[in-house]
Amino acid sequence: MDDLTEKQQQIVNGLRQRYKVHDVVFHRSLVRAKNEVELFDILDTMPTDFPILWDKDQRRWTRATDLFQS
Repeated sequence: MDDLTEKQQQIVNGLRQRYKVHDVVFHRSLVRAKNEVELFDILDTMPTDFPILWDKDQRRWTRATDLFQS
């Protein structure tokens, strides 16, 4: 999501306040989201246990069961 409008920035700020995740994880989610709806879905389905990995096919964060997987 590049060059956010004022309305989109308000939505992103609201999601940032609602989902208390690390700033890097939030930023990576924001970069990978195509729009604010997908950003909501990414944050809403984020696992609560760590470690997490980005799943390219599902376009979601998933819990890593094996740290050595690539």
